[in-house]
Amino acid sequence: MQRTYLRSHRIDGGVPLQFVTGDTIDISDHIEFGFYNRVWYRDNAGLDGGPKPGRWLGVSENVGSIMSSWILQKNGEIVSRSTVWNPTNLELQTDDVRKTFQEFDEELARRIKDDDFPVDGDKPDPEKWASYLNEDPDFRDEFFRLYQDDDLLDEDAATNEDPSPGIADNQFVNMEVALPRDTEGPAFARVKRRKTDRDGNPIGIAHKNPIMDTRVFEVEFADGYTAAMTANAISENLFAQVDQEGHRLLLMDEIVDHRKSKAAVSKEDGWQTTSGGQRRRKTTTKGWEFLIRWKDGNITWTPLKDIKESYMVETAEYAVQRRIHDEPAFAWWVPTVLKKRKAIYIYIYIYN
Repeated sequence: MQRTYLRSHRIDGGVPLQFVTGDTIDISDHIEFGFYNRVWYRDNAGLDGGPKPGRWLGVSENVGSIMSSWILQKNGEIVSRSTVWNPTNLELQTDDVRKTFQEFDEELARRIKDDDFPVDGDKPDPEKWASYLNEDPDFRDEFFRLYQDDDLLDEDAATNEDPSPGIADNQFVNMEVALPRDTEGPAFARVKRRKTDRDGNPIGIAHKNPIMDTRVFEVEFADGYTAAMTANAISENLFAQVDQEGHRLLLMDEIVDHRKSKAAVSKEDGWQTTSGGQRRRKTTTKGWEFLIRWKDGNITWTPLKDIKESYMVETAEYAVQRRIHDEPAFAWWVPTVLKKRKAIYIYIYIYN
């Protein structure tokens, strides 16, 4: 509340801490967590066997490195840790994670001898706010204010509406997407229909958040094999293969083979003389194609000019391995790329 914007008639419509100090307030280390949220954290630089459950108590501004947080451990002690993250909603729905945090709360209550901790769904006790309600008219107005959500329908009006909002079933059906298949790599599949139980009722519930969508669909692969897959898994694979403008995004798995056509420049013709009399290699990629296996399982022949632009380092390494790097289509650029390979990898690591 100190660091976020308040309503217009309080603190001049600004951020309280900024109003007091005059400084622009940074909330980047606060926005990921809420007080006493369940969190995972790593202890001892992650050398102790995996993440541990904890409760988030706030930002440890003067202890530890940047973006460190105070974590309440199940033994009741508080530590400052920098490797902290929220469990996902799907994790919290699994029995193992529920049991882990339940045991955490029980052990914490046993050690502290108090189980009066906030839990999901807790309501404020008006008795605790009595002094504010009596002395602060702004607080009283806000406390008793009713908010009307126009998007929330009355019960009678909602009975005829879809109880599970989200992407409609017919938008999934006939969709083609690369999906994982058992232990094999991804393969093209088509969404056939929504799965139903023995009574004919659709399985799962839709959700506006694709990650929370539990509908189950039947998908059919190219060889006729069918499998059941949840909508959130389909959406996850779809979003991974489509860019922000809806165009299909292909990621290369490996270069399988190559071929050379008559249009390719021969080694004898791979040089040219400039107007200044200098002898230089010809800049060309004509006549070469590569057989590419993509992450979605598809295999295509792709011209060198395209694969070179998108996967320059991989193409150069392949050319050396297959001993075609001295061909005119490669000799003018492969040596330079391999020399700069380390710098390219560092650039990719930093900016991705």
